[in-house]
Amino acid sequence: MTEKKQAPSSGDRVSRILATYARTEEKFSKFSRRNLVLLIAGVGIGCIALGALFAFVLTPYKQTAIPDSSSSASGSSQLASHSGIVRQMDVVSSGASYYLEKSDKTIFLLRSSEIDLSFFEGSSVTAEGVVVESSDGGDEILFVSKIRLK
Repeated sequence: MTEKKQAPSSGDRVSRILATYARTEEKFSKFSRRNLVLLIAGVGIGCIALGALFAFVLTPYKQTAIPDSSSSASGSSQLASHSGIVRQMDVVSSGASYYLEKSDKTIFLLRSSEIDLSFFEGSSVTAEGVVVESSDGGDEILFVSKIRLK
């Protein structure tokens, strides 16, 4: 003859939780101040180590390489000149805060370490530099070495 076990009632669950809490509180109250400080420090250091592991080791981010402006066009990068209107992006993408919108509505993300692109926002320009694909392969980035107002 097999007996079916009844599911514990909510009162039983609450009493079990309270009993577990009481046992845990009793164990912690027996800790010396030094051991309690060491426990808290150990938990903190463990959380920091896990954060670093997730942030730096397990991140799938691959930074877009900045091309050398002194090198000639080779491989997938190419020297280019594009004309259009400089617009500010709503969200920074691949390190670019501005993009060039051409007359056919194609866009190039703009990056420059030498030129303040905010000066040209809303202006019709011709931008020259090296074009590379972004790390996700979705957009083209124009690393601006020279820009002229039209």
